[in-house]
Amino acid sequence: MLSLMSTGSGLLFGGDVNGHFRAYDQKTGQILWDVNLGAPVNGYPAAFAVGGKQYIAVSTGGSASRSVSAAWRRSFTRGPATSSSCSHCRSRLRRYQRGTVFRFRLRSGGRKHMTTTQTPEVSRNGLLTAFGAMVGLALGPSVIANLTVTAYITPIEKELGWSRVDVSFAFTIVAYMIVLMSPLQGLLVDRFGSRRVVLTSIPLFALSLAAIYYTPANIYVYYLLWSLVPIAAIGLWPLGYLQAVTPWFDRKLGLALGCANAGIGVGSTLLPMLVLGPMIRAYGWRSAVLTLAGSCSS
Repeated sequence: MLSLMSTGSGLLFGGDVNGHFRAYDQKTGQILWDVNLGAPVNGYPAAFAVGGKQYIAVSTGGSASRSVSAAWRRSFTRGPATSSSCSHCRSRLRRYQRGTVFRFRLRSGGRKHMTTTQTPEVSRNGLLTAFGAMVGLALGPSVIANLTVTAYITPIEKELGWSRVDVSFAFTIVAYMIVLMSPLQGLLVDRFGSRRVVLTSIPLFALSLAAIYYTPANIYVYYLLWSLVPIAAIGLWPLGYLQAVTPWFDRKLGLALGCANAGIGVGSTLLPMLVLGPMIRAYGWRSAVLTLAGSCSS
């Protein structure tokens, strides 16, 4: 145990190098609450109040983005001011987002009653966010502009009369643009949040795909149109979606991120078989790309 902090209500908070942060009963030493913050606790807990609510914060790891983890919130409600209850204070100690909820009562005799309930970590909103991230990645630029591009090469080569090397070079440009856009995506997510960045990028990505439908017989315009796709889709690379999933999970975070990221594999497997292949054979590669643009925007 690296850092400890005691409270006047008989609680003791402490963290260790394994990332565990716990609440103890000072008298019995019983662990009342335990959470793994995912990084070593490297500082002493600090208590502060904001808007009449009391918080406990602790620094973790060496990353500035996780330098302070506001992990607990205590809210106070008092009973009616009668002779039998004026000395009675009821409070609830709960984790800031999700987890175990502690309810205890302090009576005039100093007797403390503690009950613990485990709230389910997997919430409806968390599941919907993870599922939405999986669908978004299945229909995102990682699949459409990267992993399924071989479906476009032969039709474009035949229609426009360019060599396979010339046609394929557009997707090399896309790969280089991904390298440039990834750090910028991280900056935007840190600045504006993943939700705003993702929702803004969806219509832009759809428009960039729709523009490819109008590709003329000019290879430089063809390169330009494909190079715009990673820029328009800047918020739709995996980081944006996975960052949106992270706040909803704690102990099952790895599983949630894995399921969300599986959307890339699902999309790269099903899109060529169910959408691109049939659409290209029936209507051509331009209509296939336009269909994908409509699917992304919806």
